[in-house]
Amino acid sequence: FIYPDSITTGIEINSTCTLTNLCVIDSFYNTTWQSMLKVQQGDPVIEKNLFRLNWLASQGPMGMYLIHFQSGTKPEFINNSLVYDFSVSDFFVEALWFDDNSIPVIKNNIFYSKYLFTNSNGIGSSTDTSYEIKNNCIYNFSESQYDNLPDLDGVDGNMFADPLFENSSNGNYHLIWNSPCID
Repeated sequence: FIYPDSITTGIEINSTCTLTNLCVIDSFYNTTWQSMLKVQQGDPVIEKNLFRLNWLASQGPMGMYLIHFQSGTKPEFINNSLVYDFSVSDFFVEALWFDDNSIPVIKNNIFYSKYLFTNSNGIGSSTDTSYEIKNNCIYNFSESQYDNLPDLDGVDGNMFADPLFENSSNGNYHLIWNSPCID
């Protein structure tokens, strides 16, 4: 388990590396845009992780990218679960955001918001850049599943569906036998 610094960006990646099999849990209390994981440089492989934002307090309107790929990066984001486990107002959330000139591969992930709250999006981009987005499950974001991207629901295996976790109320994010995320 990793509990990142809750005042600034939690984890920053500045090289080509592999981040795998982690459970990253965070709580934020801030007034500025921040990220739980920010890829600033390199071509990292980020796979088989659970990213869970379980509490947030804010002082007025603010926003957050749970995962942020900055310009010039080529990350692979594969087989991860991103979970928002709270409800809050006056807050803007992007589950995963990639800047222009980043070239991400985003495959086989679950993006899940436990509560439907205003101003939340699944996957977003600052411009329509080169990307590969396949076989992802996105659920319960209020604004859109895809921000500044075409609607990819039903395209390349992407779907809008409840992933059917075992018991998300108690932090059990294993999928039950009839989950649409199991093929």
